[in-house]
Amino acid sequence: MIYDLSGRKTQMNDPDLGVWSYAYNALGSLTSQDDAKSQRTCLYYDILNRPTGKYYTNTSTFWPSSPTLAVSYLYDGLQQIDTFDVFCKIKTDHLD
Repeated sequence: MIYDLSGRKTQMNDPDLGVWSYAYNALGSLTSQDDAKSQRTCLYYDILNRPTGKYYTNTSTFWPSSPTLAVSYLYDGLQQIDTFDVFCKIKTDHLD
């Protein structure tokens, strides 16, 4: 396993699962997870760094700017929607 300077796992080479890689935002939350089949799980967060959803894609190079989330989380009846670029970096914040 490989870790960054903050102690977050950035890569794992498992004999059964293959090589996985992980990316994080500036607050330390996991933003993407790529498996050995190049399938990516994108994770979204609100401005309070609470998880708001997950999106799954069949390519590790794709990050949708306006995804239809496979999994959504709601807080206090409001949903946070963030827009991300292809590097899993946040571009906009707003509450619906």
